[in-house]
Amino acid sequence: MITVKLSQLVNSSSALQKLGNQPLRGKLAYKVGKVIQEISNELSLYDKARHELLEKYCIKDDNNEIVVYENGNVQIAKENIPVYTEEINKLNDTEIELNIVLLDLDDFQDIEMTPKEMMDIEWIIKKEKEAE
Repeated sequence: MITVKLSQLVNSSSALQKLGNQPLRGKLAYKVGKVIQEISNELSLYDKARHELLEKYCIKDDNNEIVVYENGNVQIAKENIPVYTEEINKLNDTEIELNIVLLDLDDFQDIEMTPKEMMDIEWIIKKEKEAE
């Protein structure tokens, strides 16, 4: 088991998606698939909770639907910004336990990822043993 904040899952989702689309050898492909599956389940729950906050605090049209702008953004009603910010921060700071196996850094030798992507998924990589 590993304990992480929901914000870590959100921040790592695109790097994990990229990793999941890489051709990997059997055992590593299985481990990565299990990690992605576990995280996907949690992200679905996160998205549901985030959407409930948007429903509660966003600007809505005459049909009580959230107003979505051309760029895909929504706007929080001005009077709701402080409470929305507090609630979304609490959601993002929520710690959860994941039943995943950490990946070895050596497994990433043949995988092309940017340094930022590696930092985004650092929490699923075993730390190298410190010199005694």
